Amino acid sequence: MGGRVENNEYHRYKRWEWFWRDRVNPDGSFPDPLKSFEVYKQMQGHVKRSKNAMAQWTSIGMKTNSGGYWGLGQARSVAVFPGNPSIYYVTTVGGGVWKITYGGTSYTSVGDGSPQLFCGTVLVDNQNANIVYVNIGGTGEWWLPGLGVYKSSDGCLTWSATGLTGTKANGINVKKMAMSPSNSQIILAATNKGLYRTTNGGVSWTVVRTGEHGDVVFRPGDGSTIYAASDDYYIGSELFHSVDGGATE
Repeated sequence: MGGRVENNEYHRYKRWEWFWRDRVNPDGSFPDPLKSFEVYKQMQGHVKRSKNAMAQWTSIGMKTNSGGYWGLGQARSVAVFPGNPSIYYVTTVGGGVWKITYGGTSYTSVGDGSPQLFCGTVLVDNQNANIVYVNIGGTGEWWLPGLGVYKSSDGCLTWSATGLTGTKANGINVKKMAMSPSNSQIILAATNKGLYRTTNGGVSWTVVRTGEHGDVVFRPGDGSTIYAASDDYYIGSELFHSVDGGATE
């Protein structure tokens, strides 16, 4: 066979070097865990402010730290139950689903029973705070297959697959979900395999638009008007509009 012979040992070394370059000190030693903890404590008191002089933002938790693995402290989605704004759910990258109460002073991991700790959009039923939906697995990463949409009907104590799920061999990457403000049984999911819609709380789903989609939202307070964005690498993205709750374009 012709062509250049690759130096596999060199490539293995470069991969090893890349993996460890941000995980050790410049001299090759491991970071002092006590110093890392001191940095963490300093970050706990960090206050974030918006540009609006009348508003103030305060970091309430899930802070990241230097070094280590990816995703530490990275929040992906937040959902609040309309009937009680002091209770909300947060999904994380590698940390599962968390329930936060009392305005951010209490954190409880509620996603340990899900099949994957990499989570995307989280939705809370606007009529029943015990019903929560979350998409599990990757949202488009080549190295992490999407496992689809999972549902809890008991306040996140247990999770079960909906009718829109994938496998490691045939993943479905759910990039965004949206729930109708007038009918919590109607949910739309923007995925790499089309825009899906359910009218029975996730039991069954139909494809209302083919092709890869990256986002979908309902107009606030309007269960009829939705906007969806396609996400096609080759022909570009487009914005679509529906006035019948996503049943047709």
